[in-house]
Amino acid sequence: MKTEDRTRYLLSAFGWQGGTIHQIAEVTGCDSKDLLYAEPKFDYDFRGNYLPSTDYLNGFTAGSTCEPAWIRETLAPKRKGNLEYWFGVMGAFNLRENPSGIGGSWQR
Repeated sequence: MKTEDRTRYLLSAFGWQGGTIHQIAEVTGCDSKDLLYAEPKFDYDFRGNYLPSTDYLNGFTAGSTCEPAWIRETLAPKRKGNLEYWFGVMGAFNLRENPSGIGGSWQR
């Protein structure tokens, strides 16, 4: 996933029309470099399929179902510093833009 997409997805998640990765890092409690360049941690099931972490799935669910104000005001303080959670939020917004899963998927 491109760095500019990651930033855009999190800005959208918070309902912001603009901002910087540093402002996002402050709200999420995650390092800006990690938000831009790190990859989510996937495990494998017994068939060798990728499985996201529970925190990632929780973030994905929030990004898929919650209003930006709720994400910003209620969830962000509770999930501060949880990088996997914020990767899940990004994943949900990626899927909104790319319903076919093409164009920025985490999947390898």
